[in-house]
Amino acid sequence: MMSGIRLGVGRGILGMVVSEMYASTAGIGGQIAIYGNSFRTTELITLIAIVSLLGFFMVDLMRRVEEWSDGDGWRYSGEPKKYLPTI
Repeated sequence: MMSGIRLGVGRGILGMVVSEMYASTAGIGGQIAIYGNSFRTTELITLIAIVSLLGFFMVDLMRRVEEWSDGDGWRYSGEPKKYLPTI
């Protein structure tokens, strides 16, 4: 479950930026489209770096949460839990 959330965070950020590029001029994606169309490469690369870092840190945060919750039963570790009766 946590793996799906971790993978969904990165795809969600990408979807947000792409939808803003086509539908809006107010968000980061809209600004990327405006700077790309007007050949303002310094601002364009800065915004792309910001989005990339945001995606990297969000996925890394979700990976850390996934590792932290690993011992709480989110993922099967191959060993029976102590509270379950063994047969």
